[in-house]
Amino acid sequence: FKEIKRPLFFKKEDGKRRAVIKVGAGAKMSYLAKHAARYSLTGIERLVGIPGSLGGAIIMNAGAEGTEIGPILRSVTRITRNGEIETLKREDLSFQYRKTIFPNEPGIIIEAEIELEEGDRSEIMTTMDRHLSRRAQTQPLTIPNSGSIFKNPEGDAAGRIIESIGLKGYSIGKAGVSIRHANFIVNKGGATAKDVTQLIKHIQKEVKEKTSIDLQTEIVIIGE
Repeated sequence: FKEIKRPLFFKKEDGKRRAVIKVGAGAKMSYLAKHAARYSLTGIERLVGIPGSLGGAIIMNAGAEGTEIGPILRSVTRITRNGEIETLKREDLSFQYRKTIFPNEPGIIIEAEIELEEGDRSEIMTTMDRHLSRRAQTQPLTIPNSGSIFKNPEGDAAGRIIESIGLKGYSIGKAGVSIRHANFIVNKGGATAKDVTQLIKHIQKEVKEKTSIDLQTEIVIIGE
C-alpha cells in the first residue's frame, strides 16, 4: 500500500504535458511530493511537509499554503464495508475545508491516482525547500505532536486565537500547547490520549467563553 509508480505522461488539448501517478494509500506525502519533483511535476510540492499518508490526506482533504489534495485527485480506490473494491472518480467526491465527502462511508482507501502538470524542477524544489524551512521555524517539528489540532475559523487562525487568550504553554498531564505554535499539542514525555483530549476540550471551552468562537477539531478522534 506504499508503492508510488512512475508517472504516465500525456498531452492535453492546450498542449501542456501532464502526468498521472498511481500511489498506494500508505505512501507518505513527503515521499510523494519529492517523487513528483524528480519528474518536474508541479501541484503537490506545497504538501511536502504534511506528516501523514496519502490515504489520510484524502480523507481530510489535507492542505497547506492554499494547496489541497482534492483538486489533484483523479481517482480513489477503496474497499467498501461489504468487502468490494470500488474506484471512484474525482467527480464522485466533494471537497470541503479539511474534509472529503464520499458516497456513503469512505471505506478503506487502498490507492489513488493524482494528476499533475509538468513544471520547472528548480522552481518546484525551491518551493519545497522554502515550505519545509518555514514549517521548521514556526512548528514544533522536533517534539512528538498531534499536528494541527483545530481548523482555522474563516478569516482567522486557530493558533492566534488560542495564543490571544493566554493558553500558549498550558498543559494537562504531559500534554501541552506548543510554545512555538499554539495550534499544536505536544507530548512532553508520557502524555496519554486522555491528556490530549482533555486539553482539547479545555481549549475549546476557554475559547468559547472568551471569544464566542467554536473551535472545530481538524484531527479525528477514534474511541472514547
